[in-house]
Amino acid sequence: MPLTEDERQRLRDEELYRAQLRRELEPTRAPPGMLERLSAFFESKLGFWLLTTVVAGLAVKLSAEFGNWINHSELEQRAKAEQVRAAAEQSRQELDTVMKIMPLLVSDQPAQGRLGVVLLNSVAAASGVQKGTVDQITAALQSVVALGAAPDASPQARAQADQVARLLDAGSGTAAAAPGNGAGGASGAVTAAAAPARVAAPALQAVTLPARVYLQIGSEERRPLAQQALAALQQAGVLTPGIERVPTRSVPARHQLRYCPDKVSQDTLQQVQQALAPLLNPLDMTPLKPSQCGNVRPNHLELWLAD
Repeated sequence: MPLTEDERQRLRDEELYRAQLRRELEPTRAPPGMLERLSAFFESKLGFWLLTTVVAGLAVKLSAEFGNWINHSELEQRAKAEQVRAAAEQSRQELDTVMKIMPLLVSDQPAQGRLGVVLLNSVAAASGVQKGTVDQITAALQSVVALGAAPDASPQARAQADQVARLLDAGSGTAAAAPGNGAGGASGAVTAAAAPARVAAPALQAVTLPARVYLQIGSEERRPLAQQALAALQQAGVLTPGIERVPTRSVPARHQLRYCPDKVSQDTLQQVQQALAPLLNPLDMTPLKPSQCGNVRPNHLELWLAD
């Protein structure tokens, strides 16, 4: 049967009362925060579409950037590898050049020595010889000089050391000029051949020569004594280019050791004096004038034997 108006009112009151009880029993909820609102937004259709679009765009961008980095890295590695390969090839070519030129530089034939200098100059002008290669040539020439100046050096080793000294002379002038003589090159002693237009200076000029004594005699009667003097100097580690025969009128009255004071160390003078003392006594120490020493290389001396 249908409810009366009073019954319906009573039911409404009960429902209202139950709702009020539920509100009173439920804990108080704080307003939604930013994270909750964002989560709710991205759970919506519009938020989900926006999120997937942004993520997909970022993924494509990152993938492109990573690909570019990989390509750039590969290009750099290839460039470095090419540089290393080119440097190794240049070093090999320069070493091969040195191995071919060195026998010419130390040859006892002056013409071959001059040819070696010309070839070295050509290589330097064409491709530019690296400092390491120049250092190798210098070290090799220095070794040749050291072997040639040793007391027990063979004639071939002495000839090679003298050839290196000749090349140095060709680049910087020759040895001292004798007073009253006016001749260049150890007073006209074993003179160096004319230098090429441009000497390979970096390699040659870096070579340090030991003491080098040019010997002059005015007559053949003095040759045995001169040979003994050469042997004594060689035993002392001094380079001796040889014996030159000069006009008798140029020979001094007493044995002389001529030198440039500013270009010969006291140790070198003492070394040469001690080597010659048992053979030549007295031996006049004769310093040359500055005008006679312009092109003289360091530690170059002249020994003049009196008749």
